[in-house]
Amino acid sequence: MRPGPGPPQQPRPRRRPAQRRRHRPHPARPRPPAGALRPGRRRPRPAGRPRRRTRPRPGGRRGAGHPARRHPGPPHPARRRARLPPRPRLGGPGRPERLLRPRPPGPPPGRHHLLRHPDAPRHAPPPAPGARPGRPAARRPRLRPPRPAADRTPVDTDADAPGAVSGAEFRAEVGAGPDRLLLCIVTRLVSGLEKDAGVSRTIAALRLLDDPALVLAVVGGGPSEAHLRAEAARANEELGREAIVLTGQRADPRPAYQAADLVLGMGGSALRGLAFAKPVIVHGAGGYTAVHEPGPLVEPHASRCMYGHGDHPADAKALAAQIRALADSPTRRAELGSWGRDWVVDRFSLGHVSTAFEEIYRELLRRPPGRTAWLRDLEQMSRYEFVKPTARRLLGR
Repeated sequence: MRPGPGPPQQPRPRRRPAQRRRHRPHPARPRPPAGALRPGRRRPRPAGRPRRRTRPRPGGRRGAGHPARRHPGPPHPARRRARLPPRPRLGGPGRPERLLRPRPPGPPPGRHHLLRHPDAPRHAPPPAPGARPGRPAARRPRLRPPRPAADRTPVDTDADAPGAVSGAEFRAEVGAGPDRLLLCIVTRLVSGLEKDAGVSRTIAALRLLDDPALVLAVVGGGPSEAHLRAEAARANEELGREAIVLTGQRADPRPAYQAADLVLGMGGSALRGLAFAKPVIVHGAGGYTAVHEPGPLVEPHASRCMYGHGDHPADAKALAAQIRALADSPTRRAELGSWGRDWVVDRFSLGHVSTAFEEIYRELLRRPPGRTAWLRDLEQMSRYEFVKPTARRLLGR
């Protein structure tokens, strides 16, 4: 006889996945007292030292690869910020509160006590004036006397002076009568420092002006003389007159300076033009042209020895405008000539430059330069003597 159906069986409880087992509360383990030796430790933990808490590493000793022991990964940045304690507002973010403690009553302490950091040892040297607590003092710059500018080209202002020589013969040679304005360039006709480019730009400016009263005389010789003569011949043919004359090299160019009404050039040539009390237009690299007159360009011209850098090498309109402005104003030419003569005598005369050299020698004897200064001078000399000529030869200039 079969037994009847028994009581209904209860469904078996469903086990939770292994990933949730880690959230079960563990029984609290009694912590050993401070100083007691726990099992597995070789030496006791100090009483005032906090207990270090670490996270379980993935794949560690306990259950490597077990889903219940797997590292959950770093929390979200928002949750991490939410778990951080609030910052103290009294001292500012990350600033200890003791730096802002009130001053004790009584006479004010000394300067060094106010500037010394609270945690700094007493044997530390006092900070420099102007330093803040907790911050390093700024390094005091080493003050040196200003070095005199002895890298200037000296000018013999006694030999190069108005009336020292006669310029009538030179004017007659180039065909500049009393009613014409003579422009003079005394230079080496070479590609270095774009000297030949300055002559070409002046020829182009005379083409743009097309003024029968203007005559350009170029004194000097060099490798670029042949193509400059050809360019001058084309310009004279286009203008229908002999407006540009190349006289070649001269042993004494002073008659050209004396005969000129306007001098154009760079370096020592421009300085000698100023010494003869003539207005000067300074040439430079990249199409630079500027009238040397009182203003912001005086110091740059003096520091670069009457030289400049421009950004319009093929444009002669600016130079044509400068020549026209000086040609139409004899009064301005006289004022610039008188001012230029005084300026050269005060800054580029032989007496001034020799005094500057003497001061440099005395300074070097008093404070000899170190190895760094010697290496810097060697680098500059090698760059000027070897690197620049090699670059010109490679570029075919």
